[in-house]
Amino acid sequence: MNGKPETYSLPHTVKKMWSQHLKFISVLIVIFSITYPFVKLIGMTVLWFFQPFGGEFRGRYLSIMTQIGRWSLLDVYVALILAALASG
Repeated sequence: MNGKPETYSLPHTVKKMWSQHLKFISVLIVIFSITYPFVKLIGMTVLWFFQPFGGEFRGRYLSIMTQIGRWSLLDVYVALILAALASG
């Protein structure tokens, strides 16, 4: 360690994991923690304001977003593990 404090953020964590050859985990974090929330918000906005889709499409979209949403807190678990490893 060089004595300088490091700022831990989501992009910093992804970069650090990528440089440590943990590419699969860093890709998962990018997908579920950075990309997914925006896709979900845009999709929900479209469903709310522009209702050209039938009830079947809306139900299928909401079901898919619910299933994928279970993985969206992956970054929280990774941050907890990194904090536990860094503190010891």
